[in-house]
Amino acid sequence: MTVAAPMSTRDTLTQALANLSEEQFTAAASYLEAVIEAAQTGSLNKVRINDFRKSFNLKRLFKPALTQLIGVVLPPKDKSLDDRIKKGGYDWHATKITAHKFPVTRDTGPQPLFLAHFGVDVNSDEVEEWSKANGYAVANNDDLLAVGSSEQYKDLQREFPIVQLGSSTVVYGRRYTTYLCGGRSGRRLHSCFIDDCIWHSSNRFLLRKVS
Repeated sequence: MTVAAPMSTRDTLTQALANLSEEQFTAAASYLEAVIEAAQTGSLNKVRINDFRKSFNLKRLFKPALTQLIGVVLPPKDKSLDDRIKKGGYDWHATKITAHKFPVTRDTGPQPLFLAHFGVDVNSDEVEEWSKANGYAVANNDDLLAVGSSEQYKDLQREFPIVQLGSSTVVYGRRYTTYLCGGRSGRRLHSCFIDDCIWHSSNRFLLRKVS
């Protein structure tokens, strides 16, 4: 398991500024000067950052810590969903997770999987948007079950919930997906609605590196 440390705040901002065109930088200069001055005088903490974002219709910037899961291999495509769940050896799993709702879609082979820890509460759209913008795709249910049945990684869900957003089904007009979790009641394969979900900062999101 390989952990990639997140970029520092200074490095993240430096990179963001370097990617601005001269015109964009000029337009932002007065705002940047005001922020720097407020930081230097110790008054920046009076600014409510969420209100600031809303006033400019801005999205949040994220720098999640990434953990590579090396050696996860999907089983052959003809291995049924029920068999994949059984191989996971869960103490409990949601009976609503069926092959009709979550069909197997991908064939066997090693997968370039990562866990993204955002460290803050996020919604599903923010995770999906960050993944797409940074060379990743949200992993699907096939990937999640492969992690859940991996001897090397299956106990990770005891430490933190692992969420996949690449496979979902619609119930009453709302999407729900599957995730791994654990606790005193043991290892569980669970499901929940995701469209209006605010994921707690303890969650890790399963991603696939896009080649």
